[in-house]
Amino acid sequence: MRPLRVADGWVWPGEAAADSWLRGLGLAAGGRIALGGLNREATVQVLAAALRLGLTVVPLNRRLTVDELRAQHRRAAVDLAIADPAHPLMQAVPCTALPEFIGPPGYGGPLRGALVLFTSGTTAEPKAVRLGADRLQAAVRAHVAALALGADDVWSLPLPLDHVGGIMATLRALNCGCAVTLEAAPGAAATGASLVPTMLARLVDAGTPPPPGLHLALIGGGPLDQALATAARRLGWPLRETYGLTEMGSMVTLDGVAVPGALVRIDDGRILVGGSMLFDGYETDGGLQPADAWHATGDLGALQDGRLRVTGRLAELIVSGGENVAAREVEEALLAHPQVAEACVVGLPDAQWGELVAAAVVVRDGLDPASLDAWLQPRLAGFKRPRRWLAVAALPRSALGKVQRHIVRGWFP
Repeated sequence: MRPLRVADGWVWPGEAAADSWLRGLGLAAGGRIALGGLNREATVQVLAAALRLGLTVVPLNRRLTVDELRAQHRRAAVDLAIADPAHPLMQAVPCTALPEFIGPPGYGGPLRGALVLFTSGTTAEPKAVRLGADRLQAAVRAHVAALALGADDVWSLPLPLDHVGGIMATLRALNCGCAVTLEAAPGAAATGASLVPTMLARLVDAGTPPPPGLHLALIGGGPLDQALATAARRLGWPLRETYGLTEMGSMVTLDGVAVPGALVRIDDGRILVGGSMLFDGYETDGGLQPADAWHATGDLGALQDGRLRVTGRLAELIVSGGENVAAREVEEALLAHPQVAEACVVGLPDAQWGELVAAAVVVRDGLDPASLDAWLQPRLAGFKRPRRWLAVAALPRSALGKVQRHIVRGWFP
């Protein structure tokens, strides 16, 4: 799917039909819609048309339960819900079915609407992040410049179009004219791709090399295990690590370097971000809670020679017997074992130590906890080694592949 050049920028084929369809539904600038879109062209077309029209678009996650979708729809306070016929939103609330759009591209123009995206809510009720038109366009310009994208590029996009990473890839194409292919893995024509670590792991496990023209494979959505990165690079994958968050319109740094317009600083070990793409604020029942000039993320990190190094999540910091344990450090030590496929480390309440370190692991060939502990002994201090173990078939993950720690924590009796 490649946008077409018009007098005022780039426009998707069929976008004129999407615009007419939205107007025919009685929608106008200032209106709000919930969008249950699957990864197909109609979702991309109606999203662009809605933003040009000046609508606020609230994408809803296809992986939520019907009850969760009803709750988010209620919070979104939209004028209309639009959904792909196969999206579960159709079963949750009254919806207008998303059709196919064909025909001319339209006349282009700036994005005048806003996105409201619910955060994943892995530790609490999801927050409604509002990204206004100026924020969206600042993020798009920054990403295009950092990635050096042009009209000859073909961007492979397996990320869901109800998350900020997938949506921003389509908006970048409207800035520079690159093509977007909605596919599960990078195809033969791809020059760039958006991947999360779990997607990369599947490609590496299958021994899949990158397409011959691929020069950029963005990895985000969670920490990248260095053993996986090494194996991927041996196969020829041109990895570029990103750090980002919904509140900044996705990508903040590329290989640790802030994208143009993004600001990063560290306060007491915590990553703070700001800049022209910083979100407007969180929508609440009472209106908008404006964002601070510096947004305190839930991530821990350090700046070294101007490059950001993410060291873990604030919520992943375990305090056991007065000692700080970074869950990510323990997980990396476990994943270095050749028989460990996946690992998640959490803290469990304990009367004596405050918290105990616990690990849920996916192992091969019946590896036992005693052998794993012996493996860790020369690699980690005693207070960092897990005291509780759980062998599991797989770890629970979000749509973007992030491990859902609150679920893992609940697995321990």
